[in-house]
Amino acid sequence: GYKILGQWDTKLYAIPLDASGKEKNEESWVLWEKYEMPPEYEKYYFFTKFAMSLNELHDWQKPYLPLTDSRLRPDQRALEIGDVDLAANEKNRLEEEQRGRRKEMEFKNEAWQTKWFENRSGVWVYKGGYWSAREQKVFDVVDIFGIKDKLEKS
Repeated sequence: GYKILGQWDTKLYAIPLDASGKEKNEESWVLWEKYEMPPEYEKYYFFTKFAMSLNELHDWQKPYLPLTDSRLRPDQRALEIGDVDLAANEKNRLEEEQRGRRKEMEFKNEAWQTKWFENRSGVWVYKGGYWSAREQKVFDVVDIFGIKDKLEKS
């Protein structure tokens, strides 16, 4: 086994243990170390370079994503480029459209159905279909962000 030491926000080490749980006379090694923050990180919510990269989106990826992928959110994209006013307007637009869809479904007495997951006694379980839809580039989902036309032009 191993003993893990360090601080959660700077560096973590692993130290090998023998069968009795005592530290072996071997060197520890670094499991994780905080990297230098990116330039102007204050403008980007104090995100690390890794955190910033989680929302990264390349043009080649777009055909493989459903229109519901959060990386396509226009309000989020506006925040990333620093346009707070546009982000607020887009977020409001998205929320109003969502309310409208919900009211329409209630009027029709319809319930929202998830596409790729189902709730089994409080646990969300993948029910299949996503990977084949991705392979075929056909997702058959609601354009909740109103971006389909923009994506087809890009």
